[in-house]
Amino acid sequence: MAIDSVPTGSCPQIIETYRDCTRGRSNEELVGEYFKLLAKIEKAGEKGNRSSLIQYCMLSLPFIEPLIRWGTDPSGFRIRSIPAIQELAQAWGQQCNKAQLANLRELVWFFPELEPWRRDIEDAERTVELRPSFEWFFRERRTCLRKDLPKAFPDLPREAVLRVVDDLVEVGVLKTGKAGRFVSVFVAQENPGGTDASTQP
Repeated sequence: MAIDSVPTGSCPQIIETYRDCTRGRSNEELVGEYFKLLAKIEKAGEKGNRSSLIQYCMLSLPFIEPLIRWGTDPSGFRIRSIPAIQELAQAWGQQCNKAQLANLRELVWFFPELEPWRRDIEDAERTVELRPSFEWFFRERRTCLRKDLPKAFPDLPREAVLRVVDDLVEVGVLKTGKAGRFVSVFVAQENPGGTDASTQP
């Protein structure tokens, strides 16, 4: 898509809201704001300050359209990483925040340049969809070796199963512990396998 042909006119309300936030400012200024926030996102990530990271990611969303204009040339969209989309998709998937995920989906699906980030949204939506099944499984089974979990959900890709489990561990719904040389997974209220917090088999 050419730089001057970013979608306009009829569009999702969230896009209109972002455009209202940036109206009247030059693209150069807006892109500059994006990169200032990107630096803060990266610094918060280095410090492990999750709440600040999420805050800066949210603040950067209105600047993604200017970033698309700036980062697109005849060869296509040059940007290969947009942490705001990746981090927010993961966070809102873990929190089962369907409303915020829906807004993020509208942003990503509206701009063709953002197609590489659709996978992040789909992964987050899968976490929301599967969380009840995983919670039920662990209430019934109490514990399971992490390496054996894909066998318990044979209709799902191995990577998807382990990604959902790791997301639920990160938000404290599940925990992990040592079981010999393997890692067991269990509901947070139970601890049959120890206290090791590793999520790797």
